[in-house]
Amino acid sequence: NRASVSYNKYPIDRWGFYSAGVNKVPYPYKKGDLYLSSSVNEEGKTKLVFSSFNGLTVCTAIETDILGANAIIYDQKAYEFTYNVYDLLNNLRFIVPHAAILASGASGQIAINSDAYNSYIYEYMYDTEKRVVAFKEPHKAIIRVIYNKKGLPVLTQTGNQSVRNQWSYIKYDPSQRAVSSGLYEAGNISVASLRATVFQMGVQAERENTNAATGYYTNLAFPSTSIVAHTYYYYDSYDIDNDNSMGAADPTYVSSSSVGGSLIHYLPANNAVRLQGKLVHKRVKVLSTGPDKWINYDYFYDDEDRTIQIIKDNEYLDKRDVYFQEYNYNGTTRKTLREHFITRAGTDFVFTYNAYTSDHVGRPLAHDQMIGNEASNSLSLTRLSENNYNEIGTLIETNIEINDGVP
Repeated sequence: NRASVSYNKYPIDRWGFYSAGVNKVPYPYKKGDLYLSSSVNEEGKTKLVFSSFNGLTVCTAIETDILGANAIIYDQKAYEFTYNVYDLLNNLRFIVPHAAILASGASGQIAINSDAYNSYIYEYMYDTEKRVVAFKEPHKAIIRVIYNKKGLPVLTQTGNQSVRNQWSYIKYDPSQRAVSSGLYEAGNISVASLRATVFQMGVQAERENTNAATGYYTNLAFPSTSIVAHTYYYYDSYDIDNDNSMGAADPTYVSSSSVGGSLIHYLPANNAVRLQGKLVHKRVKVLSTGPDKWINYDYFYDDEDRTIQIIKDNEYLDKRDVYFQEYNYNGTTRKTLREHFITRAGTDFVFTYNAYTSDHVGRPLAHDQMIGNEASNSLSLTRLSENNYNEIGTLIETNIEINDGVP
């Protein structure tokens, strides 16, 4: 790619907004008013980025083969322009794509809720803290966001949720980490009232407890009623139920695989001190009829804070997966193993084992794989790919699906 920086040599249209929509204002940017960054991609097409002197991107232009009225000519080339519109506080308020410019016609105006507005325009709205509280994308209804005193998003609402008076919620722990999320049935409450309620709530965070009904967390932060939890997140300790002992509700590290310990070198599970700040368990509710079913994930780490094992327990499908991972000295993946158990409590399984070979500087050399089940004996690796490099380390050849050394 080739790039250069200069100033605009020709006038550039200026777009703004007013109470009823967006419009092309009658005073364009004059020659030299904008920085111009120009680059050419591998296809020979030019991209122009026009920026104001305070660093705001005013518009971008991509060279096009489309000629005539559907293109904008700049410096004797045809381009498709996209304009950014800012308010007096330099907040990005609207994005006006090239299709919207064409739809505006000779008037250069796009009214709110017009076909062109709904089909092409991006709009962003902010609060006094310059946080996005609502935004609209093409062909979508407005999405709203409500924050708490700490500036964390607590409630979000899509267009489909709006007609049902529903919101998605997130709850946090004292370290401002998400601990649960789900659906809130707000009823006929205005957005303004919800904003005030969330901002004024006294309890901002949930803490661990022993109540399984609320996911082993307190339920004091807003919203605490008319909610359905969809996910829970757990950190810092494998004692998920907070009973000071390791029981059935707590993750259990699998110290050896059902395939055989020779495939993966098992590193010890991390100690409690090193677990601080790490995600150790996650529960995701399956949205279906009937009794509640969850997908549970357990995460285990080595003493270098790398994930070495993930256990996925699917109550809905009655399946269980165990993922093992081993690393090279430089942190790249050396081996992976996935064991998929046909039932959660059973011993029948299928497995996929991958081995990755690297050279002394960490360049990938080969990828070998083995697939089998609990009855497999004397399985051999199949080489899936192999890389060759020249004397200066440049990749010159990749062979795919090599078996017994034959491409």
